[in-house]
Amino acid sequence: MEKKSGNWVKSLGNAVSMAASFAAAVALGYFVGSYLDSRLGTEPYLMLILLLLGVATGLKIMYEQAFGKRNDKSFGEEKMESQKYRPSKEIIAALDEAKKRLAELDKSEPESRD
Repeated sequence: MEKKSGNWVKSLGNAVSMAASFAAAVALGYFVGSYLDSRLGTEPYLMLILLLLGVATGLKIMYEQAFGKRNDKSFGEEKMESQKYRPSKEIIAALDEAKKRLAELDKSEPESRD
């Protein structure tokens, strides 16, 4: 049951993030366009152009968050990645040598541990 709850919360977080990104891009385009129109005297044109640019940018951001690059990895994906790692033969040989030396030390000085 907890797994479903976690997925639901993660999905809700992704949806809120996409909506906020879209709204921010549109609002930025509108307000910057309105400001530039008032300063340059080009009343609706820059606002409309930058508003459309904001909508396009917002849609691009939403698309990338939904289907594009995903940097966040779930615990299961991280675990699978860590299992793919295999140590090299040199590391294995060095570890085996260290085990042998430790075994020799244990055999040679059993009284000194007491």
